[in-house]
Amino acid sequence: MLAGTIANSMGNPDAPTAASETRSSPAPLVGELRKLHSARVQAYKEFEAGFEGFIIGKVSEEDYAPLINDTTIQFADLSREINVVARNLRAAGRDDLAQLVTELQSLEKRRLEKTVQYQVGQSETVFGTRDYTDEVADLKVECAKVTAEVADKWDDIRAEMADMAQEA
Repeated sequence: MLAGTIANSMGNPDAPTAASETRSSPAPLVGELRKLHSARVQAYKEFEAGFEGFIIGKVSEEDYAPLINDTTIQFADLSREINVVARNLRAAGRDDLAQLVTELQSLEKRRLEKTVQYQVGQSETVFGTRDYTDEVADLKVECAKVTAEVADKWDDIRAEMADMAQEA
């Protein structure tokens, strides 16, 4: 199924990226992290909207396939960029914040995997390949749980950022 290709979008976390690999103070790194997180949120919205359009017949498979490809590339790029931020946070002496970012990355990977499993099951159910109604319902709950975990991790990161701002 088309959505299956996106599950591997987290790619090699050590692959070269366009992000600067410079050692710097944590403040600009946190700003970069916020920007990258916003981009990932937007990518998810577009991915989910495209999937919903595909499921209800507003988006053809021919139009949906490039969306999956583009989203896969975007998620992989964002993941690599965020990994660079984590490495640079470590280099700047903020191992605590870098660890939170690494944990966030792990949660985001799990979230993406669950989202893809949900989408594959849902599309196969809707288009008659096989009925995965029960599994899809369970996956929807799992997606919501991991999304809540991502939000909680972001709360932890924001708390660290607030502490960092007070120390400055």
